[in-house]
Amino acid sequence: TIIEWLSSSCRVRVMGILGSYDNASVAVALNRIEGLAECRLIKHGELRLLGIGLSSCPDAYLEEVDIVVSSLPGLEYTCCRACSDILDSAIKRLKPRLVVMGTCKKPCFNPEKSVFSPGSLRLGFLGLVELSESGEIKTQALNVESTTAKLV
Repeated sequence: TIIEWLSSSCRVRVMGILGSYDNASVAVALNRIEGLAECRLIKHGELRLLGIGLSSCPDAYLEEVDIVVSSLPGLEYTCCRACSDILDSAIKRLKPRLVVMGTCKKPCFNPEKSVFSPGSLRLGFLGLVELSESGEIKTQALNVESTTAKLV
């Protein structure tokens, strides 16, 4: 899968949650590389990431995190359209530095709420979250088609 290829060939840490279009193969691929963040706190160095997918995982909000990844936008915490109040209550409790969410067709960023959406993979978008040596979190949306065309 592309998930395993990115992890092994490109040596990047791939983490994700399940969204409404995902099937079991996505969960299996993420599990193989220890990247399934669904209702699970993942520590990567000093960075703490929590995934809130379709299951909403009500028992997972036990400690502060740096990044929350969600398959659905919140009502208040969104950069494209309002969708679910599950995310909002978790964000208010966890106070993450960044919220990465799905369901937006095009990439967007809400600087007031620190909410980023890479856009739809179906439309060729992929999100990149990078942690600098100083601890700053940077986000970027990549268009897969134009990026691969430049590489070839």
